[in-house]
Amino acid sequence: MERTADPSALLSVRNLSVSFSDATGTLHAVDNVSFDVRDGEVFGIVGESGSGKTVSLMSIMGMIESSGMKISGEALFRGRDLLRLSPAELSKIRGREIGFVFQNPLSSLNPVMKIGAQIAEAPVFHGLIGRRQAKEFAIHMLELVGIENPEKRVNDYPHQFSGGMRQRAMIAIAISCNPKLLICDEPTTALDVTVEQKILELLLGLRDSRKISIALITHDLTVAMNCADRISVMYGGAVMERGSAAQILRNPLHPYTRELFAADLENSRRRGREEGEALVSGSFLRREGCPFVPADAPPFVSRSFLVPADGEPGHEVNRLHLDSFAGGFA
Repeated sequence: MERTADPSALLSVRNLSVSFSDATGTLHAVDNVSFDVRDGEVFGIVGESGSGKTVSLMSIMGMIESSGMKISGEALFRGRDLLRLSPAELSKIRGREIGFVFQNPLSSLNPVMKIGAQIAEAPVFHGLIGRRQAKEFAIHMLELVGIENPEKRVNDYPHQFSGGMRQRAMIAIAISCNPKLLICDEPTTALDVTVEQKILELLLGLRDSRKISIALITHDLTVAMNCADRISVMYGGAVMERGSAAQILRNPLHPYTRELFAADLENSRRRGREEGEALVSGSFLRREGCPFVPADAPPFVSRSFLVPADGEPGHEVNRLHLDSFAGGFA
């Protein structure tokens, strides 16, 4: 079902599909996905590993290199279609207008480069500050993200920071050019619960103080519920459900959303199958209809799409259209 891009949104993605092909076949990682990130909001994209949530955002930024990748659709950022820009044009947007916070700062940070130099690198590259102002700027950014004794810490290397401090440093790098959009890919996965809460509070505080929109990628529905204004739930490369955090918390409509709420984090099962089993096979086969349908479902499933929930504006669910099997969403 074709959707028209929303010109009022900061980022408006429409009908995005991403596939990867090699000698073994084609993997459909993202299948006809649409979403908007509005000014000043936190938009959560939730799903298990392999659901397509990270690929959907990293692909439109040109951050996935693969000779077998095919991408189609539209991704309007401030009126420009990111999918139509050259690599040189995208490099001017990455870091400058769109910042990134990744899930493992230890692997993302340069181990042989001082923290301060890494914070100042992008602003110097984009001509926002001069090299003489770099150290003073880095100290200010470390202070902004809550690093104690920033005058001393600015000369430290990543291995001298704790996990929480490294993530704070990553956030400082991400906002160093005062971007309009911050993409946070599992920013608290490697952190303990106490530090996780502080990092999330920091991100929300920066959203308010610096007027930044945030796209929050996470497998943890609870994190999304606590932080996001609106949420998109993904499985098998497709959107299962989308709505405000309050709508999805109060009335989860799709069975996958319900399973996320009920999931045991240490022993997640999918209808008696190991997590990821149906996802991978479904993604390769690209069966028509909702990818969450069991593999032995009737063969007359027609193409699924998001439809509005009754009496809930802005709440949509991926409905199956079956000649029978009507109890699938009971």
